[in-house]
Amino acid sequence: MTRRRTVRRAADPEIVTESEARRRETEALFEVGRVLSQSLDPDVIGQRVVDSVRALLAAQASILYRLEPETGDLVAVVCSGDAGPGFAPNVVLPAGTGIAGLAVRDRAPRVSRHVMRDPRLALPPELRARIEQAPFRAALAVPLVVTERVVGVLAAYDKEGRTFDARAVRL
Repeated sequence: MTRRRTVRRAADPEIVTESEARRRETEALFEVGRVLSQSLDPDVIGQRVVDSVRALLAAQASILYRLEPETGDLVAVVCSGDAGPGFAPNVVLPAGTGIAGLAVRDRAPRVSRHVMRDPRLALPPELRARIEQAPFRAALAVPLVVTERVVGVLAAYDKEGRTFDARAVRL
């Protein structure tokens, strides 16, 4: 009779890390779904969404913008984290400006490693001055589309050098 040896291998740290990240993402998305089903208050829902996005992406800040159809301007509805004094509820981004304006124009997620040096971004002097005072430089902006119409943007902001990868965009 031969004895079978059980070989135990140490768990691959990369697999464990990826598995843990997916677990946290799933829990956070479940929580957002739970909140959406419990409240009809747009302010409560918006706040929970930006809080969840900021936590999921480990970002400094997250902002939900509403698109004003008459002007094309984006108005900050709710914020989470520290985006600086120039980025708070009711702050207006003029139509087509910044990473959020680019996401609206292209109707697609847009990422920038450094918003002050990104040649794709329109930054009028007032917006440039607000960004200079902000603690972030990297950004991810995703347009919110309902029945073929952009209604807003969900954006995440972080420190210089941060890269929002494809996983972050998918979330």
